[in-house]
Amino acid sequence: MKPKVKPPFNDDYPFLGSMRGDHRVVVDVGLKDGIETRMAVESGFVVYSFEPAPDHCEETRRKLRERNLTYHDVQLDRLGELLSPLPEPEPGKGISYLFCVAAGAEHGWKTFYQDPTMAGYGSSFHDPVAKHWATEIDKEPGLKKYIFDVQVVPISQYVKTDVYFLKSDTQGHDVDVLKGARELFERHVVRLVGVEFWPKGLISAGQSPGSLMDVLHSYNLLCFDQAGGSNADKRDELVHHPEDFASFMKTANGIGGIKGRWGWYTDFVCLNIASVYSHR
Repeated sequence: MKPKVKPPFNDDYPFLGSMRGDHRVVVDVGLKDGIETRMAVESGFVVYSFEPAPDHCEETRRKLRERNLTYHDVQLDRLGELLSPLPEPEPGKGISYLFCVAAGAEHGWKTFYQDPTMAGYGSSFHDPVAKHWATEIDKEPGLKKYIFDVQVVPISQYVKTDVYFLKSDTQGHDVDVLKGARELFERHVVRLVGVEFWPKGLISAGQSPGSLMDVLHSYNLLCFDQAGGSNADKRDELVHHPEDFASFMKTANGIGGIKGRWGWYTDFVCLNIASVYSHR
């Protein structure tokens, strides 16, 4: 029997690799190398995976193939319609439906900047450093391009079932991702949500840190700060932060704020309060 995928040191959702998926649904938005998708597929989940950066999509494919894990490249027309139905998962096996497009609030096309530095971790619509370097490289003839027009689609058009776990890690684009999932939250049970909370990225996207919390609260989600992705020396101060958001942000700004490229950031795990009373 092959060993389970070993999560990297910065993986925030190791439970995906240590439980039986039983064809329950995971939505994974923002893949990079697809570690959460791989863990979930290997555990037997059905995963809707969204990633706009071509290199990151190919890296995810390669690592799925290395593990002999099943995936399906989803093909869409320019309006976001499926060109063919999604295949059913095999009995006892997981599958990734791999959407090499961006998730967002509504259908459209946007300019995406793949970060040529930091192994691509800053790739996004909004990060100013990724935008700067991708634009500079684009000026040089014959060099690989890092600027793309990518298709943007709302999650709710494709995911029409209860969801065990939804993850969004999109460098400040998370408010739009969650807005595009509104119909999913209204019509089905989304049990758990994991989302990056990066104030500087949200501001670069024209949002505020509070706007992300507003969307999460509108979906009846109770959120807990993991304080595991913070790059501040005093990040442990946030483990027992006050529960109201204003006090939380005051503490966060006191240990890092938005200075430097990244500033302070963390990840939230959110529980759907209604799911506590649901068997779905």
